[in-house]
Amino acid sequence: MQLKKIVKISSLLLLLILLSFLLPFLLDNLEINQKITLIKNFGNFLIYLIISICIIDFLFLILLKSNLYILFYLNLTFTALLFVLLEYSFLNNLYEFLYVWRYSASNTPLFYKIFAIWTGGAGSIMSWMLLNSIFIFFYRLNNHDKEDHVFIRSSILSLSILIIFLIILNYHDPFMTFSNLNEGIIIQVYDSSIESIQLEKILYPDGYGMRSILQSQLLLWHPFFTFCSYAIMIIPFSVTIAEIITPNERPLNPYQRNFFNFSLRCEWLISTLALGLGAYWARTEDIWGNIYWGWDSVETALLIPWIFITAYFHLLSLEKPKKKIFMKLTVIACFFSIIFATLIVRGGGFASLHAYIRGKEIIVYVLITGLFLIISCFYIILTLVDLIIDRNKKTKTLINYSSTIFFYFLAFICLFGLFIPPLTYFLSEFFPVIVINIVPSYYIFSTSVPAIGIAVSLIFCSIWSNFQIKKIIEILVSIFFVHLFISILILLSIGYWINPVISIYFFAFFASLFRLTKDFNIKKGFKLFFKTNSKTIIHVGISLILIGTLGGPLLWQDIFYISGFYVLLIGIIPSLFTFFFIPKKEKLDFS
Repeated sequence: MQLKKIVKISSLLLLLILLSFLLPFLLDNLEINQKITLIKNFGNFLIYLIISICIIDFLFLILLKSNLYILFYLNLTFTALLFVLLEYSFLNNLYEFLYVWRYSASNTPLFYKIFAIWTGGAGSIMSWMLLNSIFIFFYRLNNHDKEDHVFIRSSILSLSILIIFLIILNYHDPFMTFSNLNEGIIIQVYDSSIESIQLEKILYPDGYGMRSILQSQLLLWHPFFTFCSYAIMIIPFSVTIAEIITPNERPLNPYQRNFFNFSLRCEWLISTLALGLGAYWARTEDIWGNIYWGWDSVETALLIPWIFITAYFHLLSLEKPKKKIFMKLTVIACFFSIIFATLIVRGGGFASLHAYIRGKEIIVYVLITGLFLIISCFYIILTLVDLIIDRNKKTKTLINYSSTIFFYFLAFICLFGLFIPPLTYFLSEFFPVIVINIVPSYYIFSTSVPAIGIAVSLIFCSIWSNFQIKKIIEILVSIFFVHLFISILILLSIGYWINPVISIYFFAFFASLFRLTKDFNIKKGFKLFFKTNSKTIIHVGISLILIGTLGGPLLWQDIFYISGFYVLLIGIIPSLFTFFFIPKKEKLDFS
């Protein structure tokens, strides 16, 4: 069976490589007008062809419960071919295509031309769609059991999402040409009229070019990891919904069960990379004034999925009552927070550094998804508080529940801040309501409460078994007030304020180090070491990042932010490798 699977994957890769080389070779032998016409027609044909294949696949799944390999094989092949076609247009300066003209120019370096494909709406959707197809392909690669209802239904749902992506891509038409504009065809891609775009074409015949702020080596990594983290959630979301509508059943095939778990672990790792590289990009380009985090609306929206997936892994340590409900709701919320972030990127009433357009029609969808996420957070927080009050007396249980609550509270604050501007903007269209714009200071002050709560939870989690709870509280309070007194003296003497909260963050850092040192034992093997210490290493990384969030000298931020993300990744990455060596019973239980 393994050999058969390897042959299938190898044949797909070989076909993709051959097509990737063959198509450019054929196009290079055509005249420019023939080339543009062929790419436009063939590109649009591929979109409709992929939609048709998806519909056929959908029908086979829903009517015959048949997982046909050839269909999702063709799906991925043609989706990759579509991506290659648009990439070829960028590399060959085909500025007759509106999308290529807008994000590239003749003087744009080759590196940026290669990755300019995902700097705009249509190319981003195409990139996301390709990654969706890849993850769906590997998820469906090894299951032909018609009685595996969760697998069949999750495949149907993931395919439905892919069809929606294709319809959206077709609407944005990545292969629209300037001749289409001359014919009066309107496309909602840029916040400009047809006349202004045509005038800009005259002024910039060799490409308008991407914004200078995008011209960074990180144009490769930050968007790529962002789209990967978005795309990989299609499988956990689909499986979770399939389980909900198929009571008391889970995927029968261990391959699909393990794929679910592995996808969530990858999501945590990849979203961490996306956030860390995005913050580093902002710092190196001096986007928000030499700081890593500026609480831009899109930046904040991208943080929310990471908070949800982090909360998910905290839920694993909770007791059984309502645990399954929380985990399923968190996976669904994580997926919808990705949709929420995408809608904000598309405009959503925000004036953001990242926004492509500011479409009023998107605001309704922002409000719907935002309201669902806020209600979900509120429900989980209230339920967890109720469980703490009524059922849990153990110290460890109390710490686990409290830290989880603080993560949901952090997500709630971010969601609320992003929900208010589009809500007031929408209401202002019908009522005399003032549009409220949430400034970064709202996030800085409001998120400090759950951030401190997370830090305190890290402290207790690290040392509660070695010291009395009362003693830890006494030390924590003493350190904070001593630091507060010193900060006031420094403020009065030289006019410089040192946030006393930093003492709590440092306490969390040293407490995590203490736990790591105490449990450090590499003699028992790599697997056992990371299985025992990964959580503590992650706590060290989060503590360092929290210290870096308080600002200060640039060197200070560089040390704590960068080292914090490195340590965080060191804690997360081994879980992907040790996952393959976990005993089967433990691996397959993802309740």
